[in-house]
Amino acid sequence: MSGLSLHVLIVHFPIVLAIFAVFYDLWASSSGNKLFHTVGSSLTKWAAISAVLATATGLQHAGVSGLGSRSDVSAHAAAGVITTMILVAMAVVRYSAEVREEDPAEVFSLLWLTAGAVAAVLIAISAIMGHGI
Repeated sequence: MSGLSLHVLIVHFPIVLAIFAVFYDLWASSSGNKLFHTVGSSLTKWAAISAVLATATGLQHAGVSGLGSRSDVSAHAAAGVITTMILVAMAVVRYSAEVREEDPAEVFSLLWLTAGAVAAVLIAISAIMGHGI
């Protein structure tokens, strides 16, 4: 792959998916349209899956390349790991609510919308920091 890390190929998916999930959830909360909650939930679950892959490949790349001792890499990794934990928690809660066939408008509170926004901001920060590494 001409020296290109697998992390570089995967990392863009959770960034875009998490940000779009927040936009769909905001749209669903403001419009009351349940379809947008469904789209936001699907995007959140795919963002969580791709974030786990991006975090694993990023940590592997930092260890193999010897970059792991730099403070900017450590901050980038910390933001990625925290974002991944938030996205996985949100995906589990949303999947659990879907399995129980609960109304997404009732389950998806302002707290979860805030958590999604925090995850989107953290993933954006991580992306900006990672771009210079």
